[in-house]
Amino acid sequence: MTRLKRAQEIYEKLGDFTQSMERFNLQKYFKTKGNVSLNDLKQFVLDYVRSEGKRVSEDNEGNYEFIIPDSMESYGGHKIERVTFDREKAIGEPSMQFMGIGHYLTDEIIRKCSGYGYGGRCARRQIQDSKYKGERGIQANYTIEFQVPQSGVGKNKTLDRHFQTIVFDENSNYREDLEDLGLIQSDKKINEEEFSFGDRTYLGRIEKLLNEKVQEIIEEKIRELRIKYPNVVYKKALENIAVFVVK
Repeated sequence: MTRLKRAQEIYEKLGDFTQSMERFNLQKYFKTKGNVSLNDLKQFVLDYVRSEGKRVSEDNEGNYEFIIPDSMESYGGHKIERVTFDREKAIGEPSMQFMGIGHYLTDEIIRKCSGYGYGGRCARRQIQDSKYKGERGIQANYTIEFQVPQSGVGKNKTLDRHFQTIVFDENSNYREDLEDLGLIQSDKKINEEEFSFGDRTYLGRIEKLLNEKVQEIIEEKIRELRIKYPNVVYKKALENIAVFVVK
């Protein structure tokens, strides 16, 4: 009986990987499959979750968990656990959440990011400004909201909400003096070669620095607010990020 139940669990799990096979068209598959791997999909999904201000945790077995972003209207705020992008692991362990194509949340993230209403989070900006000519770097724009619980009310009261721009130059130095560049209109055309500094190594290093800097700014504000509001909490969201070049 135990073996029969185990076989049924594996059969049901396999259903996640055989989506609408009766309509499968081999020629169409080879034309559209591209070179996207499950590892690419993992990077895309987890980057989206982080970009929405949610922390992704990984356990010792390489499984993930996180709070579903509020932007996922039907699922936002719920915790999802034992997430994997490893097909073999998911088949072998029925309790795992395999977030491949076909998983409700993966499909919803792809739908949202590919829709006309989603403006994107990343950009390259070429700017004309004589004062800062020659500067290159990256800017990140956050929305930060500070709240305090209200007694007898289920909803928190907003104390302060503001838009925070953080800028690092091409040498990974924090540059508060360059924040106004975010207000300058970008050129319609750019020179691709000017952005060669913004490679994976640079972006990986900057991601850590941005997280540290925005947290430093948040904690400084919290110290001020807690003089009057001891229970203050905060919410943050990364609105967009842009690599820039000033000509």
